[in-house]
Amino acid sequence: MASIIKKKSKYSTYYVVAESARVDGKPRIVKQWYLGTIEKIIALAEGNTDKEEPRQIDCVSEGAIAVLFKIAEELGVREIIDQHCRKRQQGMSVGDYILIAALNRALAATSKSKIAEWVDSTALHLYLPLQKEKLESQNFWDHFDKLDTEMIDRIGDDIAKKAIALENIPLDTIVYDTSNYYNYIDVLTPSALSKITKSKAGRNSLRHIGLALAVDRDHGIPLFSRLYPANEHDAKVMKRLIDEIFEQINQSMSDKKGITLVFDKGNNSEELIAKLDESRHHFVGSRSPYHHKDLCRIPLEQYREVSIKNGETIPVYETREEIYGAQRRIIVSFNESTFQRQLHRMEQHLEKAKEELSSFKRKAKDADGRSTMDSIKRQALEITDRYHVTGLLDIDIEEEENRFKVSARKNFPAIEEAKTRFGKQILFTDRESL
Repeated sequence: MASIIKKKSKYSTYYVVAESARVDGKPRIVKQWYLGTIEKIIALAEGNTDKEEPRQIDCVSEGAIAVLFKIAEELGVREIIDQHCRKRQQGMSVGDYILIAALNRALAATSKSKIAEWVDSTALHLYLPLQKEKLESQNFWDHFDKLDTEMIDRIGDDIAKKAIALENIPLDTIVYDTSNYYNYIDVLTPSALSKITKSKAGRNSLRHIGLALAVDRDHGIPLFSRLYPANEHDAKVMKRLIDEIFEQINQSMSDKKGITLVFDKGNNSEELIAKLDESRHHFVGSRSPYHHKDLCRIPLEQYREVSIKNGETIPVYETREEIYGAQRRIIVSFNESTFQRQLHRMEQHLEKAKEELSSFKRKAKDADGRSTMDSIKRQALEITDRYHVTGLLDIDIEEEENRFKVSARKNFPAIEEAKTRFGKQILFTDRESL
């Protein structure tokens, strides 16, 4: 039951609508609505109000900003950045600029000259004390220039440690890998990091920067990262970083149990495995099927089915072999989808190589006197190398009166040998259980 009740405060008398109900057998007010003073009630009843209607309504994005800003504040991102990169207490801090740029990159990546415009489309002003005139692109670059490589590394390490502690991230298994990212730095601009290399994105004409990253197994949360010259070999990078990775993880562990480091075959080296053998840590690495042709020839009938996390099963063959000076547990798995994909790719490459060789045959047949047997062989090899079918095609070249007859045919034994490697993944480890 609802009723209007008069109430008095120190400064005025006001009215509320109160709803009562019995609680444990006794009447209690369970809900109230504020009406205001008698003058306000009369004014509202007569339609007289001094409340100003909004002259403009803006719709801005807040949900994603709120979520990411909350996470950044829980991790202490701005505070950690400012601890490592101090500046005079005037205006926005380095941490403020980095966080704004990171939010922009995550939600609607723009150039730095467009960030102020993007900020206007969001509710970021509700969370950060923004100074719009300070959001010019030059201010971002000026503050970025206050950071050096060592600061960036330490900042990343400290944020990762905070995340590990805050989210209780398990550190029993760490997955490590490298990649490279292209950029548009001019080839004539000196750079210790940005290099021309084989592009994983297929942009071989552009310069790249390498990124080494270690993440937790369950969620892929970055726990360690370093930039490096993109033309540096993966194995060399890992040898150089392995001690830093272990130091970062050890500082975040409450106990001194060993971790298991997972890495791919591009990182293999005798020095790395020797260092892992000497530590209390374990590893799971991979090997190229080209290095274990005997294992790849083992028929699938000798594999056993093993259940994996998603409830599916995969065929697996297990044995032991000496690798890097010690007996290692070897696990070979087979994936039918990967097999079919690799088989299809090989057949496509063979056809493309044969088509290009057909054109090359006509060119070689009409060659002028300047061509030699060696130059013709080299050009034919360039074609098969380009399509990764060298050895899968037999090339015959005959010379008659400074003209060359080129023929190509499939090497079926080599093709069948290649098919034994398709769909196979080979792991090696010092662990007795996975």
